[in-house]
Amino acid sequence: PMYVAVGKVSHPFTSDDVIYCNFQISFRYELIDFNKGEHSRKKPSRGFNLAYTQKSFWHLSSHSSPFFDSNYKPSAFFIYQSVGNNTISWVDRLDVEQGYQHHSNGRDSTSSRSTEYLYLKPTLVWRTFKNSSLFLSPRFQYYFKVENNNYDVSDYWGFVDLEVSWRADFGLQLETHSIPAKKTFTFDATLTYPMEKLLKNLNFFLMINYRQGAGDTFLTYNFMGRRIIFGFALSR
Repeated sequence: PMYVAVGKVSHPFTSDDVIYCNFQISFRYELIDFNKGEHSRKKPSRGFNLAYTQKSFWHLSSHSSPFFDSNYKPSAFFIYQSVGNNTISWVDRLDVEQGYQHHSNGRDSTSSRSTEYLYLKPTLVWRTFKNSSLFLSPRFQYYFKVENNNYDVSDYWGFVDLEVSWRADFGLQLETHSIPAKKTFTFDATLTYPMEKLLKNLNFFLMINYRQGAGDTFLTYNFMGRRIIFGFALSR
């Protein structure tokens, strides 16, 4: 996803809420295509990909409005959509993604945070109510090369991220993440709607996000808090 959103966030070092601008940019490139060169938007994605995600947190309440922290996530992964070519009887579609991801905040000294993952993410898709789709995507991740400054990151971010999404044919989408961990439970929900449904010239999604639990900025991974932000997304 690519988005820009603003709202109130629990500050990890004070008891007050602060105003943050949270933005994320993402892209991926299919380096190897398993579709035998048959490039089409209707073809399932099957290949080896390189990707990059950057999420930054802009502290608007503070003097001079500094960037509080940024997360950098380069990754490499295989994805194979429509396993069995949609012939599996108990599900409408099955996708499998597996790969490697680096995660750091690009800082040094005591503010430095980093880890690396191997992960597996199957996605099961069902049609619901004849006009919507339900996606179930548990992501199982194994941490390695964990930096000393964040040696206990798995106690807060867990080993499983259960993503459940519902998307209506008219555009509305609700995406939720439930993350059980040793020291906390995190819940994250994002509601998006394509604005072109209201006005054809608007080529973006309206977005509302709520999060309760461990911080998703690496600098505050072990602080409990909440946030609600509003903004717009270019992709989801």
